[in-house]
Amino acid sequence: MSLPDYVTVLNLLSGLLSIYAAMHGKFVLASALIVAAVFFDMMDGFVARKFHMEGDFGAELDSLGDLVSFGVAPMVLLMTFYNTTWLSVLALGIPVCGALRLARHNINRHATHGFLIGIPITMSGLVIPLVVLFHLHIYIAAAVTVILSLSYLSTRRVNKLLS
Repeated sequence: MSLPDYVTVLNLLSGLLSIYAAMHGKFVLASALIVAAVFFDMMDGFVARKFHMEGDFGAELDSLGDLVSFGVAPMVLLMTFYNTTWLSVLALGIPVCGALRLARHNINRHATHGFLIGIPITMSGLVIPLVVLFHLHIYIAAAVTVILSLSYLSTRRVNKLLS
């Protein structure tokens, strides 16, 4: 493992700890841990590019960490915070659609320089904690969940923030 891979593991650990915190009703902590995962996700890519340590192992590890931190953790946060069956079913879309987006990204990553296809799954790491921290109405949370999930399936080009 290289230095960027260790940073990616911090992303993964943040997501796993967020799941644990949400399961124990610590919603502010769970939200903060997802946001910490966003930070580590940005840093692992930065470190990999800075030190020319980009590789297939790191790319796959990053996707696995992203699926946990920005797919499963936000889903669990929504499920435990709102504790409603119908929203829990909708929340399944975040990791499922996110996984499809990540798989598509992995097979196209060498052909997409300077842009992404579809909204990055990292968006769940920014948006879902805000939904919970601001105690948004359940119908707004549902709408946000559906919009995020469907946006992961989009084939629209999105410029990369960091290249």
